[in-house]
Amino acid sequence: MSAEHDRAIPDMLLNKLQCVQCRAGDMDLEADSLRCLSCGTAYPLRAGRFPDFLTEAHRSQLEGEIEFWEAHYGDTVYESENEASYQAWAELIGASPRDEVIELGCGSGPQLRRIEAKLRVGLEPVLGLLTATTGFHGLIGTVENIPVQDGAFDLVYFNYSLHHVADKERGFAEAARITRPGGRLVAVEPNLEHPQRRLTSNPKSPFRKFMPLVGFVDPNETFSSAGELRELGRRHGLTCQSLVYRESMYDRPTLRYRVQKLYSRLGRYFLPDRLIYPSFIISFKKPASPGD
Repeated sequence: MSAEHDRAIPDMLLNKLQCVQCRAGDMDLEADSLRCLSCGTAYPLRAGRFPDFLTEAHRSQLEGEIEFWEAHYGDTVYESENEASYQAWAELIGASPRDEVIELGCGSGPQLRRIEAKLRVGLEPVLGLLTATTGFHGLIGTVENIPVQDGAFDLVYFNYSLHHVADKERGFAEAARITRPGGRLVAVEPNLEHPQRRLTSNPKSPFRKFMPLVGFVDPNETFSSAGELRELGRRHGLTCQSLVYRESMYDRPTLRYRVQKLYSRLGRYFLPDRLIYPSFIISFKKPASPGD
């Protein structure tokens, strides 16, 4: 890992940030905070290196969700889920070593840390997930109000995080806004059309009502099909470049995942991919100019 990615806030990142209050001001780095040069709002550095851009309204809105993630996954690094799987997904995400990359809802950053890029940044509302690791620059904030200037990043991506966003329309609009013209926006998501996902994601399903009680899912998550995300991208001026259905990144040696793999092997002979595989990756391109 580059030492640059262990510095609190390098100039390369500082110059991309913007105030979430006035949405205009450049940021100045002080001893223990960032301060907006336009409206004077100060954003404290948590744990000495993570600027906290959560507004009081968003903090109140996310209180239950933050408590859920802190309780179940705080200070947890998913280092050993499946290295080969992480590398395969990194190749599909397709960052270049010259790219400036941001992951939205990065958690502890297991995928982000495996991406070769000029700059790696992760946005995450839960401090306890960011403090678990190093190797990228963390920002505390929400996808619905990203503290980043327009067109700041070559590659913007969601990695199993978009289904946690309460206002997907606004969150996707924000992601498109910070993607540079000619850049890419990528989403890796659970596949809503997969039979297992339909069972556990239907709000009326007894399985769906039971799973949050035992900590298997965030009680606020909602899922989208690939078709719904394709339409979401179109509404925000993005062109869908590719859609690939794949096995889950989380390839754990459990009965559930073994059954899933058996289902995939059998289903590929007579079912379309959208009914076989539990995950998909969809990639969009932002036009380089308004006429493209």
